[in-house]
Amino acid sequence: MSEISDKIDSKVKVALYRSVVNNINAELSELEAKEILLVNKSVYITSKDDDHAQLPKELKEIIVKQVDLIEALSCAKEKLKAAEEEKN
Repeated sequence: MSEISDKIDSKVKVALYRSVVNNINAELSELEAKEILLVNKSVYITSKDDDHAQLPKELKEIIVKQVDLIEALSCAKEKLKAAEEEKN
């Protein structure tokens, strides 16, 4: 019974890490899309609707989040690989 329980625990661990990797990838994709939209946004000097001073700040925040997520993704992939190896 313990061996079956260990296999189930191992499968759950792999599934959790895989879910985390997928979630981080999705978040990175969303940030990439936001970056593309922000960088390619038409900027009009006379526009009263947009605060253009916020654009660099917003872009910086996107880049910082991307760097953090890329680091987290690398860590999550390592843990997933270890969990998959442990499963076998």
